[in-house]
Amino acid sequence: ILVQIANRLRNLLRDTDIVARLGGDEFAICCQDIGELDDLAAIAGKLVRGLDDVISFNGTTFSTSCSLGIALSDDDLEQSEVYIKATDLAMYEAKRAGGNTFAVHSRVLSERFERRMQLERGLVRAVAENRLSVAYQPIVDLRDGSVHAVEALARWNDPELGIVSPGEFIPIAESTGLINTVALAIFQKAFEGLHNLTKVPGFERTRVALNLSVRQLTNPALLPAINSLLNEAGIRAGQVEFEVTEGFFEGDEKTIIEQVWKLKELGARISVDDFGTGYSSLSRLKNYPIDAFKIDRSFVMGIDYKDAERRLCAAIIELGHALDIDVIGEGVESSDQLKILQSSGCGFAQGYLLSKPTEVSSLIESGLIDIARAMQVERIH
Repeated sequence: ILVQIANRLRNLLRDTDIVARLGGDEFAICCQDIGELDDLAAIAGKLVRGLDDVISFNGTTFSTSCSLGIALSDDDLEQSEVYIKATDLAMYEAKRAGGNTFAVHSRVLSERFERRMQLERGLVRAVAENRLSVAYQPIVDLRDGSVHAVEALARWNDPELGIVSPGEFIPIAESTGLINTVALAIFQKAFEGLHNLTKVPGFERTRVALNLSVRQLTNPALLPAINSLLNEAGIRAGQVEFEVTEGFFEGDEKTIIEQVWKLKELGARISVDDFGTGYSSLSRLKNYPIDAFKIDRSFVMGIDYKDAERRLCAAIIELGHALDIDVIGEGVESSDQLKILQSSGCGFAQGYLLSKPTEVSSLIESGLIDIARAMQVERIH
């Protein structure tokens, strides 16, 4: 296959271009005497199209495609090693964009790469030094304002990097394999926080909601680790709700179904986060012991002024009722949104209007959420 790819590359390029295999399935190409970037982009496009094809070998057909990174000589890149690093950065940018395309190296890419390396090193250090923390956002029962559950959200305040957003460090934890270690550190703190919270009158039946990724669900060490942490914190699995996104339907479904059922057998609840944005179907949902849907915030944010979103949310709520599944409206920021969810029969809500993510001590001080008052306030920005 590599020989056939190499031959294709030579046929697609000029006689003056140099082609070499760096290792694995990576090739390097040196194109000299290029007048304009547009000319180089034309060559890159030709390569992408030329390799987006099938290869036959030993009676088997393989599909091929490529991701291509470009570095330019006028970028003050003086050494071959620097060139290779620059093209490598651009190549991974092309992969990040979905693959089968090309990207051009830039200073922005270099800065992004350096930032990523800083975050990777810092995240390893943060876990080792117990620097990750948890904020809790209430999921409120719309019938009486009681806190049905608190979603545990990872937080990282690094002494060198400052406050790092979960949207920045969680994907890095996923891609580097650190997610299992990071998640267990968050679970431990979340269980300890719940243990303290449920000692307070009015919060005795409150659960903690935790996010689970596909990578975590396919980790065989997940269940023993959760069991151990539950025992250490002195709480029951029935006090925990695990949130999975609809993306988990894309994974190794057999393994994931088994893991989800094992979590359910422990006594934990299972909810589907961002419902309506992914890959779920009724035929798939029936295989899973789902206790709750969370209506994605992108739908909730438009229900007070878009008929389509309002009808969609109402349909999800009706589906939940039909399947005897709780429905949670996520990302509620205005009193009108809350009123519409409640009038549509939605049982639970979460969002800045009701409470921002906060410490356990602040939750205890605030107590029950005043739903009537929340419906009178203006939109939260």
